[in-house]
Amino acid sequence: MQKPNSLEDLPRECLITVLQAVGIIDWGNLSLTSKYFNKLIKDDSLWKSLAVAKWGPAVETLAAQRVPNGGWLAYCSHRMNLTAAPKSPLDLGQEQFQDPWEHLVCCILCSRTTGGPLIRATINNFISCWPSPTAVLAATEDVLIEAINTLGLQINRIRALRSMSNDFLAKDWLSPSEFSGCGKFTADSWRIFCRGHRSLEDVEDKNLRKYLYWVLNSSGNRGSEGPNKGDKRTGRTKDGKVTKKKGDASKTRGRAEQQKKGMGSSTVRRYTARGIKKDFRRRTRSSKE
Repeated sequence: MQKPNSLEDLPRECLITVLQAVGIIDWGNLSLTSKYFNKLIKDDSLWKSLAVAKWGPAVETLAAQRVPNGGWLAYCSHRMNLTAAPKSPLDLGQEQFQDPWEHLVCCILCSRTTGGPLIRATINNFISCWPSPTAVLAATEDVLIEAINTLGLQINRIRALRSMSNDFLAKDWLSPSEFSGCGKFTADSWRIFCRGHRSLEDVEDKNLRKYLYWVLNSSGNRGSEGPNKGDKRTGRTKDGKVTKKKGDASKTRGRAEQQKKGMGSSTVRRYTARGIKKDFRRRTRSSKE
């Protein structure tokens, strides 16, 4: 058998395997490399085959009736990661599972635990034994419960996992918070690690905030971080909380003192950059007239 010289020479099954391992942004980049891939990416039957290969045959029974013609690309896009999230020195458990379904499994299993080596080993073993929603739904509840005995709350966790796995394939969901057993922490974690969310706003979990701050700081979007000093330019503390910027109070006092000296608010505005521009335009118009 002749070895393929490029991705275009790969059999369809091999190409599906490649697409399962990359993010949505990578799909778009791949479609820009050649007309062949641009046409292939638009082939809806390819995405249906990918869905079955990635999540198991339960996709055909749970989702096939809900997906309109030409809708498999959108179906897969929402259920796969946008792009790979960078690994941090924090070494959070969620960083190891950036596939969305695996990520949700990790969040459900690690909630209310210490997240230590034994917990991580249990989660790794669980996903290795049941690597897809179809596998979890096909397994008996007793077998699944036995596999996570070390985590505690086994019955609740397994019922949440089975419910999430069913709804992950069957429902037109927008956020994991719609799934049973998945709260704000799980939804925020999914947005950060699977969808590329990079804003500290509305993220409450301290470890997620630390991860976001690390990403923003290491990417050059923030200033240097010192112990408990946070970011001087953005007025954020080390854990990302917003503080008042230095100088804000002094500027306010300065303007108040100017107004006391007889300079009205309109006069003060003229000495700002915006006020100077407006004043210049007004004088230019009056001179032309």
